Amino acid sequence: MDSLLTTIIRKYNLYRDLEYAILINSIEVSFQRDKFVPLYTEKEHYDLIDPALQTKDGIHLGGTLQGIYTSNLAGSVTVNSSIDYSYGTTWALHVDIRNRKMTILKLMMPTFLLSLLSICQWCYCFFITFRNWIKQKKLSEMKSDFINSITHEFHTPLAAIIVANKTMQNEKIIASKES
Repeated sequence: MDSLLTTIIRKYNLYRDLEYAILINSIEVSFQRDKFVPLYTEKEHYDLIDPALQTKDGIHLGGTLQGIYTSNLAGSVTVNSSIDYSYGTTWALHVDIRNRKMTILKLMMPTFLLSLLSICQWCYCFFITFRNWIKQKKLSEMKSDFINSITHEFHTPLAAIIVANKTMQNEKIIASKES
């Protein structure tokens, strides 16, 4: 199986650090055409089979893969014949990447770093915008204060002149000056 897996890896240019497990899922015999009698099924436990080889997924024949899941099932083959006195077996090949979590983390790292960089850049733009907004607000307040101050300075003498003018136009005050 090692040489077959190596050939497949080379042929399809696959990731080279793979682990595999070959399992037997069932063994059946037939004494009459298409009437199979199960000798072994993966769902049952058999005392005569070495417990080190027997798993909940079948009899482990070869390979170093420990985690057998439906997600890493590469293929399953059933071999049988529809004649009298024949047999049938079902085999399963599970393949997975060695040290999957670390490999996925390494493959995700460029995307993660790019995302982190984008978020940092967005935060920097937000900070610059906020800082400029604060400066604009201060400038606007200074402009308003300046205009209010100038307006006040113009209104103060004008108010005194207007009051004096009205006082001078008041007939009672003009009559009291003459006397």
